[in-house]
Amino acid sequence: MNAFINTNDGFSDLELKECGREICIPNKVFHFTSKTYYLVHYIIDGEGSLSLNGKNYHLKKGMAFFFEPFSEPEYHPDQKNPWTYVWIGFTGSQVKIMLDSLGIDGYNPIYFDGEGTLANYFEMIYRRFQERGIIDISCMGVFYQILGDMLYRKERLLEEVSKPERHIAAATTFIANNYQFKISIEDIANNVGVTPNYLAGLFKDTYGISVKRFLTEYRMDKAKLLLRNGAYNVKAVAKLVGYENQLHFSGEFKKNVGVAPMEYIKENLS
Repeated sequence: MNAFINTNDGFSDLELKECGREICIPNKVFHFTSKTYYLVHYIIDGEGSLSLNGKNYHLKKGMAFFFEPFSEPEYHPDQKNPWTYVWIGFTGSQVKIMLDSLGIDGYNPIYFDGEGTLANYFEMIYRRFQERGIIDISCMGVFYQILGDMLYRKERLLEEVSKPERHIAAATTFIANNYQFKISIEDIANNVGVTPNYLAGLFKDTYGISVKRFLTEYRMDKAKLLLRNGAYNVKAVAKLVGYENQLHFSGEFKKNVGVAPMEYIKENLS
């Protein structure tokens, strides 16, 4: 086990406090001393277990685990495939904000580096410590790179996951604001910034119906509200929900609701 400790005071946003690297033996008994700063361990190889705040984790190569100040974790290497890790202690006025943006805290301490690219950064910091014996500004820069890459990947993942939801929300909002006009799937797709085919597939996956069907059902729901209100005749309601032709509206209404508009009015007024 090798460790280097440094205070590098003067960097209030982020300060690196210590660094080390260890190839663990299977039966190692580890007694953790609570720290006044944060710690991150990045698993270069192997596996191990972590217990923290009532949760148990099985960790492996490519995972990083974080401890908040004054934490009392228990962790140990796997018996058959003991881990090797690099650890870094850090603190600073912006650290909690950075970790919050990554969704990391005492109850969510794990980060999985699926592409394995962060290993080089952790090893680089350790090598520079080993060569120079101090935590200098170049090590700080590499650690910022680690945090920056983690944040970038999270934002990219969230964007990919939420993009269909954002497109659906934009499309339904456009329909809600424009159903009273003559609009097509092309108009909706152009407003959202996607192709009509993509939008059609998205509606099919989300609602099980086509965009046209969704628009029609939306118009019919609005028409029923207006007809029950009693303040508008059928011709006025047709125009208010996007139909210039009253006969076309009446036909669509009966097909979707089961009765003609006038019958619907009589049933609801009575």
